[in-house]
Amino acid sequence: MKKVWAYTIGQELDSKTIDQIKLAGQAFVDGWTAHENKLKADFEIFSNRIILVKVDEAVYNASGCSIDKLLRFVK
Repeated sequence: MKKVWAYTIGQELDSKTIDQIKLAGQAFVDGWTAHENKLKADFEIFSNRIILVKVDEAVYNASGCSIDKLLRFVK
């Protein structure tokens, strides 16, 4: 099962900013863990205004602390 978080951005972003966010987001999900277990996750920006983060919970569940890490990253 996949769990998905969607965060909306208040204004449309330019391509340079989108590229920077994509790089940072990919780096985040590549190192994202829950209780020291690596999460299998994806990061994307949809329509230049929506950040989507997906985690495959068939591999390992996202927990409260890992979700807090995600929220801190997005802020």
